[in-house]
Amino acid sequence: MRRLLVSAIGVLLLAGAALGCTQKLGTFGLVSNRDVHVDPEILLFGVEGESCVYNLLGLFPVKGGMAPSAGDAMARALAQVPEGNVLLNAAFYSDITYAFLYSKHCTRVKADVGRIR
Repeated sequence: MRRLLVSAIGVLLLAGAALGCTQKLGTFGLVSNRDVHVDPEILLFGVEGESCVYNLLGLFPVKGGMAPSAGDAMARALAQVPEGNVLLNAAFYSDITYAFLYSKHCTRVKADVGRIR
């Protein structure tokens, strides 16, 4: 009986280690890791936007959908400066907070908002 229990636990641990997931972070109109000379007008520095999801027991979505979206975080950052149409020097962060029965997963962006004519 003990051997069966140990085998069952081993199978569960291996199955848990083999599971994974993929999520779309967002859709980006222009991405570059090099200097691109588009000469935008900087409108506001250090703007932040975030997209969060809230789960019960870490599994069951309560608010915000299934996964946070980098695209939504970018839209929220741009919405703070209505005349802006581009994020510059953007840094993305993923924050996960676990509490007893509750978890919160956020994708945040911190960037400068500019305008390209």
